[in-house]
Amino acid sequence: MSVVKKQGENQTKDKLDLKRKHFNQRQYTLSVLKEGLNTGSINKGEMEYFQLQIMNILKDLTIRYTKGESTSVTVDTAENIMKSIFYSIDTGLKSLDKTETAFEAIKSGRVNQIYDKGLELVTACFNESRDIYQNIRKGRLKVGLEAYDLTIVEAFPVFFEKCEAVFDAHNTMVCIDYPLLFDDMSITGIFYIRRYLETLEIETEFCSLFPEKDIEKVLTIYGRIYKIDYTKTLTNIFELVLNACFFSVLSDGSTHELFISSMQYEILLKKLSGINPIKLDFIIDEAMNILISNLKITESKLLEYIERYKAVLRTRLKFALETESLKKLILLEDDKPVTREETVFIEVEKMLNDDFRELVERLTDELDSGAKISTIRSEIHSLEDFIDLLEAGCLFGDEYVLLFSELSNLELGVLIKVIFSDEMRDGPMDLSKTISLKIETGVEWQEYIMEFLKTFNEERLKSIEVQVNGIIGME
Repeated sequence: MSVVKKQGENQTKDKLDLKRKHFNQRQYTLSVLKEGLNTGSINKGEMEYFQLQIMNILKDLTIRYTKGESTSVTVDTAENIMKSIFYSIDTGLKSLDKTETAFEAIKSGRVNQIYDKGLELVTACFNESRDIYQNIRKGRLKVGLEAYDLTIVEAFPVFFEKCEAVFDAHNTMVCIDYPLLFDDMSITGIFYIRRYLETLEIETEFCSLFPEKDIEKVLTIYGRIYKIDYTKTLTNIFELVLNACFFSVLSDGSTHELFISSMQYEILLKKLSGINPIKLDFIIDEAMNILISNLKITESKLLEYIERYKAVLRTRLKFALETESLKKLILLEDDKPVTREETVFIEVEKMLNDDFRELVERLTDELDSGAKISTIRSEIHSLEDFIDLLEAGCLFGDEYVLLFSELSNLELGVLIKVIFSDEMRDGPMDLSKTISLKIETGVEWQEYIMEFLKTFNEERLKSIEVQVNGIIGME
């Protein structure tokens, strides 16, 4: 009988540890409390005592925050401190090996110990993040990409100056504009900051294997082909550089060469023409192995990162071959820019602020929808201005549809890429499937374009899908 009871207890513990994986990671402590109450592992009195101890920690930190001058702060400040407290307690509880251990820690009244342990881990994470940042700043690429420069030179110094472990553990109070190739948004606070910096360090380490002038040339070719000012775009440098290097190797070029000529492209077409999937996988693996070997890459994190991208690249390359759109994956050194008939986004400079405001005022006052659309088509020439205009509140209802109906497949593809860039990190988009889902972006023009696309036949959608999946590096 005691054996049966022990087996039952073990099964209960196994179920609890299984559930641990499904706890809300952003509100871990609250999830543990809720589960404890539901299973009877924590009673109401123990929960109330836990809450009392939390308030005592808040009181102590409030005095510390005001440097002993007061026991009260504004509501916003108190909420911020409370969030930081829970972030550290979450961290402390997550460090325990089992859910049952977390229940026992709460029941024992050792909340201060849990908090102190979590704060210790959070403080260590702050220090590690600062060290990683210093390394990144020393090795920063100087290639003229504004989002990259501003994130490193301005955003992170402000973060490390203003934030500290005790009061800002949960905070990501930093303006991070530069997009990573793979960004883990499932974590928050200082642990997200560390993960972001670790990933940025990996990407920068790879790019540092190439001369900055060559990387800048790749970005320039990218901007020239798509007729955009690459310095203003949210472009991931690592993706463009790795792509360029990979296709150079695949087309029998040098590993250290980032530029593909039309002749190399013909070699590539011949090599990949009619290839079966198994053979393609072999060729991709072989090219990546050559790339890794010739660049003498041995660091495990970078190797894992390249391996992760290889899976994405494999999917994209298969899609490009199936849709005969291989050229859209490659930045040819002697390729021609996109023509005016293909895209409206042709100028590299944004409008001056005063000129843009004046245009918005004219469009807002204009009652004739046709005249509005004509004005936009003739006066807006950069992607950034175009999106700013869509968000400026000067278009109403069907005017969005009128404007979208004037756009080419490539133009529509660019806008779709902007909306779903994060979702496309793991591979090509299935546009028909995407628009069939009920997606709420919370942005008016994006909702309109999704509804507009639903009016297209399958052939037109497939054509736009090819454009979307062919645009590399653009965010």
